[in-house]
Amino acid sequence: MEAFVCSTFAAMNSVQTNAVKVTQLSTPELKFLLRLLGHEDYLAPLELLKPSPKVAKADLLAIAQSLQAQDLIDYRSEIERFSITQRGRALFKIELAARPATPDEWRVLQSCRKGAIVVEQISAKVPHEARQDLLQNLEQREFIKVLRRGAADVKLTLAGKAFLRRYRPSGCQAVLSLDLLTHYLNFMALTGEPETQFEDAAESSASEALPVNRMVPRETSAIA
Repeated sequence: MEAFVCSTFAAMNSVQTNAVKVTQLSTPELKFLLRLLGHEDYLAPLELLKPSPKVAKADLLAIAQSLQAQDLIDYRSEIERFSITQRGRALFKIELAARPATPDEWRVLQSCRKGAIVVEQISAKVPHEARQDLLQNLEQREFIKVLRRGAADVKLTLAGKAFLRRYRPSGCQAVLSLDLLTHYLNFMALTGEPETQFEDAAESSASEALPVNRMVPRETSAIA
């Protein structure tokens, strides 16, 4: 049986800046992050980060989306199979100069014009490292329809590291296992550099900039 530590996480007070805000995390979100700390490079498949075995896939996705919205994690599942939409087909009737698509996006659309394909069937002229970004953009603009996604990976961002380094244990609520506590202590030991290391790096990257100050846990029941 999993042993539990009587503890919650509160944050250490710090000097406020223009970028500061209070971030609230639920108990499942906190446990999700602490599980992530137990994986190499703080990178893991989404399915391995369930706060508890009984968490439904929809709830797990909601947790990941909430944490990503706060820039604490980077989460995206890869597109594996897709097809062109009617909106995408309409582009073939538009003159080349007027088409709202880059050359590589156009090659992707041409590749799936005759039917659904997997990523490996995209034109060889499209760089492999660029394909997922191209597909995400085409999906957002409704030029393709995603038919299958692969397993999603989750990675802790620099801003997430800066945020977690501000945690200080306090209170008395049985929501944290000894394993999760070990993950957190190891994280603190391995990232023993000054806190500003992560904060400065996060602020210098627009994609991972996160206002950091303190975390106030919401009153939520622990997941069994």
